[in-house]
Amino acid sequence: MRAIKIDAENSKMYDIEIETGWREIPKALHSKAEYFQPVRFTDNTDLIVDEEGLFKDYGFGFKVNGVPFVGNGILLSVAGEDYTDVYTDAESIDIDLEFVQGLQVRL
Repeated sequence: MRAIKIDAENSKMYDIEIETGWREIPKALHSKAEYFQPVRFTDNTDLIVDEEGLFKDYGFGFKVNGVPFVGNGILLSVAGEDYTDVYTDAESIDIDLEFVQGLQVRL
């Protein structure tokens, strides 16, 4: 399925293809990601992040509308209880995005 990757490690946002199935989503986030957490972005889109990102030493992240996230992110559209192709592309999406490097998380 078509998704938008927020690649905070490289300070880029671009379109990607992910194999269908929830097990493929963490692989698309980062090699360190095992689990993912959806965050509602719009009525029909979720922002997917590493559920355990705060416990990993990524050293990078991003902010969406001023809200910080650790690691990378993925945008996918929601269809009922399933994910489907994102409704737009990386060049067209309207998002307040800021990349953060040298991120240190203290718990």
